[in-house]
Amino acid sequence: MPESYTEYLDPIALQGARIGYVPSMIGSNTTTVRFWEQAKATLVAHGATVVEVNPSADFFRALGESSGSTNEFKHDLNVYIANHLAQSTNLRLSPNTGMPAVTVPMGQSVAEDATIPGAAVNLEFLGRDYDEGTLIGLSYAFEQATHARTSPALYGSLD
Repeated sequence: MPESYTEYLDPIALQGARIGYVPSMIGSNTTTVRFWEQAKATLVAHGATVVEVNPSADFFRALGESSGSTNEFKHDLNVYIANHLAQSTNLRLSPNTGMPAVTVPMGQSVAEDATIPGAAVNLEFLGRDYDEGTLIGLSYAFEQATHARTSPALYGSLD
């Protein structure tokens, strides 16, 4: 384990990266689809190759399993998802695989999206076991390219 992961904060880490995505996990929410298309264009513009992955039935079976991170809160989490989030399975990918993940913002919804204005829409980078450095580099480069992270309205900047 490295003493610090700061060495992986590489703004050009997307160059030459091959990034897969599962189309069915994007869902049909127009806001999510819009932000995903923008994110995909950003990834490609910064040198990544974005490929569609069509997983086996085992993949989707794993998504349906309980995860250790939500067992204690399953009821409340299900109510929250039903009330506040579009139905999607991407909330379960990292916990159900045990693989490292970093979630970065893609943007925030607006009133024209016919959803909750200001709701965050995120992208999860899922990495290989023990390859956190690469994962940190990719997510850092994406954030540097998009500048989608914002401070919550109720709290001031940390500057």
